Amino acid sequence: MPIVPLLQITDELNLPRNTYQDLVDYMVKELDEAAELLPLDHESQDYGRATKGACLALKSRILLYAASPLYNGGGIGSLSDLTR
Repeated sequence: MPIVPLLQITDELNLPRNTYQDLVDYMVKELDEAAELLPLDHESQDYGRATKGACLALKSRILLYAASPLYNGGGIGSLSDLTR
């Protein structure tokens, strides 16, 4: 894991936001990597911890919402949405 340097007072903090698609792609990539490492189920002492199934379920929910017309070219954040 790369070591991230601490921010300094002179560092630029006004960074541009990533796009919605960038966020979805990042979360899906991270969930795919986590699913490879997680077990299918846990022993009783580890009840409640994340499993491969929970990871893939979260991934499916993210992809479902990303495919929604609200985010998929549905004019999210436009003033015309408020007047309907």
